Amino acid sequence: MMFFFKQEFYINLGKVIFSFGLIFFGLFTMEEAVAPLKDSDYFVSWLQTLENPWKGMFTGALVTLVVQSSSATVGMVIGLASKGLISITAGIAVMLGAELGTCADTLVASIGRSKAAIKTGLFHLLFNISTILLGLILLPLFTKLVILISQSSSAQQTIANAHMIFNISGVLIMIPFLSLYEKVLNFLIFDKAHVTESPKLLRRAKADQKE
Repeated sequence: MMFFFKQEFYINLGKVIFSFGLIFFGLFTMEEAVAPLKDSDYFVSWLQTLENPWKGMFTGALVTLVVQSSSATVGMVIGLASKGLISITAGIAVMLGAELGTCADTLVASIGRSKAAIKTGLFHLLFNISTILLGLILLPLFTKLVILISQSSSAQQTIANAHMIFNISGVLIMIPFLSLYEKVLNFLIFDKAHVTESPKLLRRAKADQKE
């Protein structure tokens, strides 16, 4: 479609199909690449230590920080799960860490930007830390919920379901606290351009002007 059509619509459609193909080909390649690791006693024993939620979480965060993509980290976990190298509990813990590691991109992108951009980066960090901590505390219950919803699905499908359920649940749980996040961010990063009629904010703005 990209080579034989001149219309922009068909060219863009071809790019979309090609890109999706690359994603699935990449996942297949990762699955095939980790297959030989089954024979490594050291690697298998190390993966078993990821059953510890905190170790799994920090491992996922570190890997995501290195590869700069939470999707790639989750893809690796799904590849390992497809070969029976990682359990569902450990996979979910690593997935939670990937959500933390992906904050690095947002924070780096906000450097040197406006205060609104910095607030956005910090909100992303605070939001993910809040949901990850909640996920770690409730990890046994969350794992049971995911397995219940997934029923007889494969391990890799169950981890993919966990990723989706975690993100949707996190948004729904945190929506009522958006105003609280806003107040905290406005307190940490005070922006004179967005001073409201609040007496406290006005007094603070005047004090800053005197300084």
